[in-house]
Amino acid sequence: MENTIMIATAGEGAALPDGLVEKYFQGRATLSSDILDGTAMERDFQEGYSRGAFSVLVALEKSAPLGFCAVREERGVRQVAHVYLDEAAREGDAGRDLLLKVKDDFLGAGDLMCLTGIIIPYLCGIDGHDLISWGYQAYERCTMERDLMEVPEERDLPSGMEIVPLKEGYFWRCAEALYRAGKDSIDNVIRPGVFATPWACFSFLNHIKRNMFGAFDCAMSFVAREKEKVAGAIFGTLRPHGDGFMPALFVDPRYQGKGVGSALTVALLRKFKEMGLPRISLCVTASNMNAIGLYRRLGFEVTARFFEIQLMKAREPQ
Repeated sequence: MENTIMIATAGEGAALPDGLVEKYFQGRATLSSDILDGTAMERDFQEGYSRGAFSVLVALEKSAPLGFCAVREERGVRQVAHVYLDEAAREGDAGRDLLLKVKDDFLGAGDLMCLTGIIIPYLCGIDGHDLISWGYQAYERCTMERDLMEVPEERDLPSGMEIVPLKEGYFWRCAEALYRAGKDSIDNVIRPGVFATPWACFSFLNHIKRNMFGAFDCAMSFVAREKEKVAGAIFGTLRPHGDGFMPALFVDPRYQGKGVGSALTVALLRKFKEMGLPRISLCVTASNMNAIGLYRRLGFEVTARFFEIQLMKAREPQ
């Protein structure tokens, strides 16, 4: 049977499928295990699309939209920001055709570029095996959660170190510590744009500050310091459904193995409990067994899984 699926660009060969876009963001807003705040994401998408920051490919069958994929470029990395397939289309070829078209259009021959993104199976029916068979590298990520009925006692730090609430003046030093912690990690393989430079890390922390991961306040975040040196930091946000979220925890390699990560996590757990929050969640790469072991020891359990994709094409030799 002939494949009748057509892939077109919104604004050129197709209209933006507003109905599917609305269903997609409604799905993300109700997905408690999601990384980002659905309302903030939808606002970011609509504003970005109106100024041309997003390219949107639409899968069509006899002019009826089946799904869409939104791609944007940020800090030199092209990102598959949103993928959605209507439930009736998840058993067919629309997902494959969309993501193969993305590869063809956005990973150009001879260009040095990286294509990354997040795939949530719940919203498109695409899993890691599909992605690998289509030529993508797919890395499994986990959402971990725990309730806050009982929280651990404060953890001791080495002499001369202390944990203090985050202040505006610490953001750049936190970005430098995040860069040192992330540049040799598995997360830098998956999301090279985030850890490429201290400035890229600073931009990521500003995304947190701008409420992209839930409502942010410095009072919900902490820094471990030795005098004025930042040894590590943990960022907390408040999700729309009333739970706490931990978008970032990092420890400068020079201070790892000294209990800093554990002490920071406990500080955030105790703060969220003091605020009366019922639960906290976080996301972690499934192969990062050290981090998962830390979180399990502190009472977290895996509650959901999703995939981050990455595809790089090196510059061809001259």
